[in-house]
Amino acid sequence: MRQRAAERNLSLAEVALALRGAMDGADAGNLRDGDTEVPIRVRLREDYRRDQRALSNFTIQSRTGPVKLS
Repeated sequence: MRQRAAERNLSLAEVALALRGAMDGADAGNLRDGDTEVPIRVRLREDYRRDQRALSNFTIQSRTGPVKLS
């Protein structure tokens, strides 16, 4: 994985952070409804999170543009 990441000008940390956000979710803000505030969390749909082929086709936004993991 380290070599493939390097070939795509990505660090392992960038790959790990992107996959963590996709799997666990990333905070995208809050939705307010009157006095109630609900956190918004964005992540991949469950069927994508369980599909290894889908994850291998995952695209990461790098400093130089989008990069596919496969």
